[in-house]
Amino acid sequence: MHYKNPIQNLDYVVINNARMANNAKRLKENHEGDQDRISALPESILHHILSFLDLKQAIKSSILSSKWRYVWTSLPFLCFDFGLFQTKNLKQSKAKSFEKFVDRVFELRDTFSVIERLNLNCSGFLSPDPQNLSNSLYTWILIGLNRKVKELYLDVPFGPKHFKLPSYIFMCESLTKLELRGSAAPQLCIFLSNLPNAMSLPRLESLVLQSVQFGCDDTPNNLFSKCAVLESLTITHCVFQSNLVIASPKLKHLMIDLYFPGTNKRDSMIKLNTPSLLSFRCKDYMSRDYYVETDLSVLVKAELDMTPGEFDASGILRLEGNSRSLYEQRMMKLLKAFHTIEDLTLSVWFFEINAWDCSAIYPVYTTSMCNLRCLRLGAGLADRSLKMILNLLMNSLQIESLVIEINKAIFTTPPSPYWDEVDLTTRANYESLWGTQEPYVQYMMHELKFAEVRGVQGRLNELVLLQFLLKQCTVLEKVLLYLIDEQSPNTKRKATKFFHKLASFPRASSTSAILCV
Repeated sequence: MHYKNPIQNLDYVVINNARMANNAKRLKENHEGDQDRISALPESILHHILSFLDLKQAIKSSILSSKWRYVWTSLPFLCFDFGLFQTKNLKQSKAKSFEKFVDRVFELRDTFSVIERLNLNCSGFLSPDPQNLSNSLYTWILIGLNRKVKELYLDVPFGPKHFKLPSYIFMCESLTKLELRGSAAPQLCIFLSNLPNAMSLPRLESLVLQSVQFGCDDTPNNLFSKCAVLESLTITHCVFQSNLVIASPKLKHLMIDLYFPGTNKRDSMIKLNTPSLLSFRCKDYMSRDYYVETDLSVLVKAELDMTPGEFDASGILRLEGNSRSLYEQRMMKLLKAFHTIEDLTLSVWFFEINAWDCSAIYPVYTTSMCNLRCLRLGAGLADRSLKMILNLLMNSLQIESLVIEINKAIFTTPPSPYWDEVDLTTRANYESLWGTQEPYVQYMMHELKFAEVRGVQGRLNELVLLQFLLKQCTVLEKVLLYLIDEQSPNTKRKATKFFHKLASFPRASSTSAILCV
């Protein structure tokens, strides 16, 4: 790369705007006696001000005064976004203009200034031959690494055929944040294989991997093990060749999303050795086995959105052999590891897949979730699903907030009948869904203050659940009910009757209010 005198080449970075120069000169003449307080600010504050501007606009600030002329050349935050890049040059392609612009910015920068944050986003680039831009991207990354970059964000849609990450990234001692994002298309993902033996990221605290394919079995495990102070890890739509081991003693926040059609290795295992974990979000297939190797006693928040499999063209869930029983065991095992959690979210399939064999859940609930304060659930509210929800509530008596979202499209068993289709005067019909031996009425919930149910359809199980909450929750203050998104006259009529019936039930809390939204 050939470096030229910056003053002779300012036209390349669009700072030779005559109109702006005249305006600045006129402004200076009109206010010659005024003090320029902004220009008197320290350079670090001027950098902070310019960080809110598009890079082109920040460069144009150089015409304001002699003080501002070179401020932009030491900006510690550089963001180059191909999708947002605008050019008026009709003689060359947008890609070429973008490439020249980035080259000139790096050429004119202060050689000794540190780059704290470098964002190279090429996600909007579409070309059958991206080789030129990918070569430049490789060079730009090396420049950032040589300038001791602390935060590096890469969005690279070129695929392994046209682009390979510099291996020096994984030996950069200055990096504290690293984001690698490929394209969702398999042929345009980022490919990582044969990382250097000297790999070490001693200061890396945050790592994001999206659409990354690992070529060797131990590559991801080695990568995680070389991040000694890693606190946040996000893995989205990545492909691994074998079992994944996340062993990170200081990891606090973990997000895994491996749910995407066509993915392979769904039957693999992910081992978690993360004793400092505070939050865990997971969206994946139940066929993948999650094994917790250490105690998660400090875990505060978890969100589990697990799906049993793919759906065929007619919307039928495909499950093979004894997979249902296997999935039940895995979900219960994972939930048991969260026994000290405070905030828990469970998706609809967690209850629907386990609703086929309620005996599988009872061993889990012998351990009380004594710290649970906030519970969010997705449910189809089939009979067995309701049993599971009530069991969970009875072993989480410290809950203060409960949110349930009913999904009418998820019914692995026949749905509960509408409440007005059942003879409620007959005790056997009314309580047949749990029988006479269930101990639910023996428990009182003395902490639950807020409950919200979304997608109310007016079914019997909804009525039973709400009756239970009104009867067993002694400090309940508010119950919010959201009707299903169907505005037919019949739906409204059923809803009105449902709410009237609900209002007639006795309540353990004298201050509880039912609001229909």
